[in-house]
Amino acid sequence: MANEVINGALNPIFLRTVQDVDKVRLSKRIIISGTKTYICETAFGLGTNVSLQIWRIKEVDETDANNITVKWASGTTAFDKVSDNYASYTYA
Repeated sequence: MANEVINGALNPIFLRTVQDVDKVRLSKRIIISGTKTYICETAFGLGTNVSLQIWRIKEVDETDANNITVKWASGTTAFDKVSDNYASYTYA
């Protein structure tokens, strides 16, 4: 079962606007599922509809604490994914 987290507390939905390191404002959705965390991002102003194809998604895999990996849905950082479909993508 997946949970979404904000400030350390579980919430049914987590969508928040943040300033990314490259100075682009992004809305983010964070989903924790076992040892994997999925970070869904969309450009601020596009909306936060998790069913639209406006997201990029990265997977942080902490299965092996000595080898944490970060991969992107479909191997790309393009904003062309559906956030609700995070579990169905192949990460590379």
